[in-house]
Amino acid sequence: MTTPNQSESDRSRDQVLAGEYVLGVLPPEARRGIEKRMARDPSFAATVRRWEDNLSDYDEPYNDPKARLRLQAHFPVLVSKRSFSRELAVAGRCWNSISFWRAMCVMLVFGIVTYAAFQSGWLAL
Repeated sequence: MTTPNQSESDRSRDQVLAGEYVLGVLPPEARRGIEKRMARDPSFAATVRRWEDNLSDYDEPYNDPKARLRLQAHFPVLVSKRSFSRELAVAGRCWNSISFWRAMCVMLVFGIVTYAAFQSGWLAL
C-alpha cells in the first residue's frame, strides 16, 4: 500500500505498472495482482483510471469505420494486424518492404531501357 513517505522512485514504478496494465502488456498473473492492488489501493486505482482516460482517445479510430479507413491509409500493417486476418498482415509487409520497392524500381528501369533500345533501333529483333 502507498504511504505518505513513499519515495519518488516508487511513484514512478506505479506509473509504469499502471501504464503497462492499461496497455495490456503484462502477463496474466501480473494483471491479476494489479487488479487486486487496485481494489485495496484507491490512489493506485486513480493512477490506472488516469492512464485509461489519457489513452481512451486512441480507441476511437477502431470504433469509427471512417476513422479506421483513414488510419489504415497511414498505417496499413498496424491496422491489418489489429483488425484483420493474419494473411492481410503478411501481404501488408510486402508493400512496406524497401527491398520490394527497390526490386520494382530496378525492373522498371530495365524495362524502360529495353523499350527505348528497341524503339531507337539499337537492338533489333
